[in-house]
Amino acid sequence: MQSVIAGPILSFRGKTTSAENHTWNVCVLIVTEKSVTDVQMKDVLKLPEREKFECQKLSILNNKDGESTAEIDLGFNCWRCDLDITMEEQQKIFSYQVCSKSYSFAVPAKNQNPRILYISCNNNDEVNQAETKGFQANWRDIMDSHRINNFHLALGGGDQVYADAVLGLPSLEQWLELKDDHPKICSAPYTAKMDAEVLKFLTDLYLSYLTKPFYSDAVSSMPFINMNDDHEYCDGFGSYPSMLQNSPVMQGIFRRAQQTFLLFQLHTTLQEANSRGYFGSTITDTISTPQAVTYSLNSLTVTRQSFSYIRDLGELAILVSDGRGERTRDRILSQASWDMAFQQLQRISPQCKHLFVMLGIPLVFPDLTGLDKIWDFGDPYVNTNQFTYAIARTVFSLIGQEHAFGVDSGTDNVNYDAWGSVHHQEERNMVVTRLQQFARNRKVRVTLLSGDTHIASAGVLKENADVFVAPSFDPTFIVQLTSSGVGSWPNPASHAVLEAAAVAEKKQTLMKTNGKNIIGEMVKWEAEKPSGGTPYFIGHRNWMVLQIATAEGLGQAKAGDILSELFVETKGNTLLKKIPPEKYFLIVPVLQEEKRTSIPAGQVDSPGICCCLIS
Repeated sequence: MQSVIAGPILSFRGKTTSAENHTWNVCVLIVTEKSVTDVQMKDVLKLPEREKFECQKLSILNNKDGESTAEIDLGFNCWRCDLDITMEEQQKIFSYQVCSKSYSFAVPAKNQNPRILYISCNNNDEVNQAETKGFQANWRDIMDSHRINNFHLALGGGDQVYADAVLGLPSLEQWLELKDDHPKICSAPYTAKMDAEVLKFLTDLYLSYLTKPFYSDAVSSMPFINMNDDHEYCDGFGSYPSMLQNSPVMQGIFRRAQQTFLLFQLHTTLQEANSRGYFGSTITDTISTPQAVTYSLNSLTVTRQSFSYIRDLGELAILVSDGRGERTRDRILSQASWDMAFQQLQRISPQCKHLFVMLGIPLVFPDLTGLDKIWDFGDPYVNTNQFTYAIARTVFSLIGQEHAFGVDSGTDNVNYDAWGSVHHQEERNMVVTRLQQFARNRKVRVTLLSGDTHIASAGVLKENADVFVAPSFDPTFIVQLTSSGVGSWPNPASHAVLEAAAVAEKKQTLMKTNGKNIIGEMVKWEAEKPSGGTPYFIGHRNWMVLQIATAEGLGQAKAGDILSELFVETKGNTLLKKIPPEKYFLIVPVLQEEKRTSIPAGQVDSPGICCCLIS
């Protein structure tokens, strides 16, 4: 039967535990031809030992004046089937069939912590990466690892697809020609033709990704927990000038990109997301900048909602933050949405020992805020001096930094996207303080997982106390692990700048709270086979594996610790010639309650993370 266009695609709904049962909750998404009915889906999807199951059709609806109206004809159907699988004393393989082709995924034992894959920045550039066929060489290596030792879960840390080319659609060409006429580009209507092209582009993009060799194998054999980042929308989305961000065209693109992200990555819709556990405040923004008033654009009001969520696995919980749904130049998530997240965290299992917080953009990073003014020169919405802007635009264009809107690309990456930006520092400090307080109260180790940067790194946060407290006993000790990207190549110039900044900076005081400084510091991954000094930033494509050590330990990790392994693509690795990746690791210690005799802080120069954290 040739009715399946894409899929199966697995998404993880969580783990439920009762006195009688532990259940592994997964859903499978299948994209079929338009003619397939719910009755026929019984022949498309076959589940062993299950005579009855329900496939629900998911739809993207039109929105008019904020109200959902008729279903849009996408030219295909999306079907979701929820699977609640009883966990047993031993790991088991759950098998299923789609159009008579066999698939399977591993379900951990009911008291087993999952082996987890983490990826981000999944750009598939087959033109400039011909030898690796875009991301395929890395996904081949991931699937080879999966066949040896099953991944129970995969975490998508953002930019699972790259939708930047949406701005090159024919219907948007005339609109982009208005980039130097701010009143016109910010007030131009989002037409029906634009909407049709944008939606078709986005659905075609997802179907293209989900049918690629090796990647399609991965999404059908391990359930994913995905978050979004800017490239699900377009490069830098959320960090554009407010007039442009709130413009009808940009909001039209955002709405369709959010709908396709929910559909293909989370297997839900705007209409039902809240009922399936996704949460976030609904924000209404009105432009109030002097420019907006001058151009009579202060009436541009938009309403958006973010969709964060939590997955509770017992000893491990995962908070997935939506860093784009509400983002502006001055906000990543609203106070109301952060409050919702911390309220939800109060409900996680009392057995929880580790909390992963997926943030997308690294929170611990070299301080590049000194570049703010330089980038502002290249932003026509900030720098209204035509002479200096023209010079900056020429320079940024020569070094390949000019964006489609005439704004230099460093503006979104450094000036407004980064947690360390002056525009986000207050929110960053609040998040860190609340996470450290949560760790204290619940005796949980918090670990940040990040991507976005197209380069791998690691960092730590801790309270700079009067006496040194070993990380194993310090609830303020938070490790940040950054793996980026599985498909995207790093920029050599950016790599050099970041490495130099990390070497020069050593430590930075992020903030002061309760009279004590919170210190952020970049640290180094430990090479499995050392061959010279390891840099702070690893400038090759990479992916990461995370697992909680059992009572017997795991490598150098002791019981309860997190073993994080970074797999770095080796130079010369191609689709035709496989060269095994290089391997690095770090150990994140479980938080222990027992106190240990402290020593003066001045006698310790490092937070204690290297090949193994001090315990």
